[in-house]
Amino acid sequence: MIAMEIDFRIITFPDWRLTVFKRFLSPFLALFLGLTLLFSFQPSARAASPGISLSITSGPPTSLVNVTGSGFGVYETVELSFDSHPISAATTNSSGAFTKKITIPAAALPGVHTIQAVGQESGLSAQAPFLVQTNWPMFGFFSTHAHDNPYENVISATNAASLALDWKYHVGAGAASSSPVVYHGVIYIIIGDALDALDATTGVLLWSYPAGYGSPAVINGIVCFDVGDALDAVNATTGALLWSYPIDAGDEVTSYPTVINDVVYFGTSNGLLYALNVTTGTKLWMFDTGGGSNAAIFSSPAIGSGVVYFGTWVPYDKLYAVNAKTGTLVWTYTTGGFIPSSPAVVDGVIYFLSTDHYLYALNTSGVRLWRYFTLKTGLAASSPAVANGVVYVGAAHTLFAVNAGTGKLSWDYTTGQKITSSPSVANGVVYVGSFDHKFYAWNATSGERLWSFTTEGKIYQSSPAVANGIVYITSGDGYLYAFHLPGSDR
Repeated sequence: MIAMEIDFRIITFPDWRLTVFKRFLSPFLALFLGLTLLFSFQPSARAASPGISLSITSGPPTSLVNVTGSGFGVYETVELSFDSHPISAATTNSSGAFTKKITIPAAALPGVHTIQAVGQESGLSAQAPFLVQTNWPMFGFFSTHAHDNPYENVISATNAASLALDWKYHVGAGAASSSPVVYHGVIYIIIGDALDALDATTGVLLWSYPAGYGSPAVINGIVCFDVGDALDAVNATTGALLWSYPIDAGDEVTSYPTVINDVVYFGTSNGLLYALNVTTGTKLWMFDTGGGSNAAIFSSPAIGSGVVYFGTWVPYDKLYAVNAKTGTLVWTYTTGGFIPSSPAVVDGVIYFLSTDHYLYALNTSGVRLWRYFTLKTGLAASSPAVANGVVYVGAAHTLFAVNAGTGKLSWDYTTGQKITSSPSVANGVVYVGSFDHKFYAWNATSGERLWSFTTEGKIYQSSPAVANGIVYITSGDGYLYAFHLPGSDR
């Protein structure tokens, strides 16, 4: 306790009252003043350092990110910037904390960027990295199979003519019909007897796992793929087996898997469509077309608004619509030929090609909106791509661009031989391969050929993947090719 002598003579009291005050209250007053002085000289607690956290740390341009900050001044404005460019502002609460949703700029190029928060009154600041990265996680880009990457901002119609070979990877002849997929900077491709995982920038092999046919699909760090008589799932990072779902004896997986909402969908040679839990491999339901091997499903299922769409082989010649949650039939539509390719679902319209040589557009009730006659040759193996109101599809040796609303031809381009590759679209450029050994890029609006590259083999059913300024395609010469813009920062 701090000793203290208080001179009460400066206070005017009657003598007896002063005596009482000094005797009984003086010690308490001294204690109070002493404690006040004691704590007033204690060092103040150090304020927490400012910091921010992000709800997601990677994603494509236009991603929505919640930024949470703490340790700033109370009730102050905090400016949020992306690579030093202001994009939003937040106001802190009484604890100096805030939460604000921001949008990653559409022009943000692939790579690591910085999100920064600066208090406008306190001057306190904090930052966190954000990786701009786009996935092409399955055949057709997404479960709707539009084959359109809306986030691409490196390659465009103005610079596609400068595309050059970046690297190529020998995968063997089995890759001729496999479409590459891209997920978190890794390419996954099936080469006929193995699923290979490659670094998407360098083409270096990361790991390999025995596989069957077709193209894989990736979701939540899980790769699903065909191994012939089963559908397998492995860890996307390590290649370790997570589960395997065997199908009935005498049956085979015949369609590329499609994943969405923790469910993987795929078809078989006996006309069965399966839905499995993608985490556990547990069967959720199975739909039987009733046609056995005559109704084989080569069509990769497309999902839109809770409905799965797929086509079947002869003699059924049908497009099926099945409830994605229950596996119950919604409707069927019969064409004049079988449907080996995959439909696309965009803005409530289903587009698909049939061997009766028509490109169809149906509404979600199964009513035909229009059909466009292509050419009386070819297997109709090309799946349509849909972007910016135009449907692109290969038939015979021609790429057709058809108005998605009216079914009228916008433009077409004839290659040296037939097209069974499915086109892909990104940032105003449409890409497709041909049996004439060439890989093409056209202006998606005008049909002007911008660029082509000659491989050593025919390009069969492989569909291009376009992500983060790189275009990937496989050829019958046994190589996976990667093309980029020389000098681009990848």
